[in-house]
Amino acid sequence: MELGIPSKLIRLVKTTVTNVQCSVQIQSHLSDPISTTRGVRQGDTLACLLFNIALEKVIQDSGIQTRGTIFFKTVQILAYADDTDLMAHTIPGLSEAFLNLEKCARNMGLVINQEKTVYMYSGKDTTLHQDLAIGNYIFKRVDNFKYMGTMVNKMNKRSVEVNARLTMANRAYYVLQNHMKSRIISRNTKTLLYKTLIRPVLT
Repeated sequence: MELGIPSKLIRLVKTTVTNVQCSVQIQSHLSDPISTTRGVRQGDTLACLLFNIALEKVIQDSGIQTRGTIFFKTVQILAYADDTDLMAHTIPGLSEAFLNLEKCARNMGLVINQEKTVYMYSGKDTTLHQDLAIGNYIFKRVDNFKYMGTMVNKMNKRSVEVNARLTMANRAYYVLQNHMKSRIISRNTKTLLYKTLIRPVLT
């Protein structure tokens, strides 16, 4: 309601997730009904939609600005589904933004996965080349990480991403190597395999 979603759609969603019962089927045997009081069916398109709405609410409540770039403000956030990236010019700014985000996420029933969360410093200050402690969390420092399928590194070198994509494209080629060397398969089919299965991995 706070995000301006029509009340009719809200009622439909409530109806969908209220008094839900599930059963497990193994061959011809069906288990007794199990009441589901939390969450939605895995793979349901509604799951992604509801999660994105919840995450949008968390980010709005945290007060972190989502417009503009890091060049013109001290803290920026990038979020897509459950992949969230916080950027800041200073450690205090990063800590404040993270604690606000973590608090608002906890209010929505979401938690930060410390094992999957890493910290990367980009700059000349060697004193910041260690793990980062914020509140009760300690985040491992890394020199690079993958965000939305793209390799990001502390020196902002594109060569790291290019090499990673070349490696993935080589793997895709070697999987199809027997087909590419086959004399039975026509050149047109091989070209089609390359365009649909190898080149997209590279680009």
